[in-house]
Amino acid sequence: MTGRRLRMRLVMMLLLGFVLGGCGSKGPQPVKLVDFKPSAKLSFAWKVNIGDAGRYIFTPAISGDSVFAAGNRGDLLRINAANGKIVVIREMGVLRMFVKEKGKWRVAGAGLVPIVSQ
Repeated sequence: MTGRRLRMRLVMMLLLGFVLGGCGSKGPQPVKLVDFKPSAKLSFAWKVNIGDAGRYIFTPAISGDSVFAAGNRGDLLRINAANGKIVVIREMGVLRMFVKEKGKWRVAGAGLVPIVSQ
């Protein structure tokens, strides 16, 4: 066996020894879990039905003190976030998402992005 091969085997054996030596160490142990009893109960503050989403997925959007929600028929609702009362109902027909690109607005595809001017 040449000297180079012997050194290579020695290095590999040392590396293997370090790796396997770490397997038996007693490092940090996990903390024992304690019994957990929930102290808060969740409930609905309010709920609004805007209709079925159909084959679409709509996610409500929050802006300031308003929640915006859309339905699959093109209805757009602005809801008061504090009490759930409907502030505005708009029949949009088709909802579109607009994005501003290089200073110009363009249609990005189907979606809901509320643009609110106070």
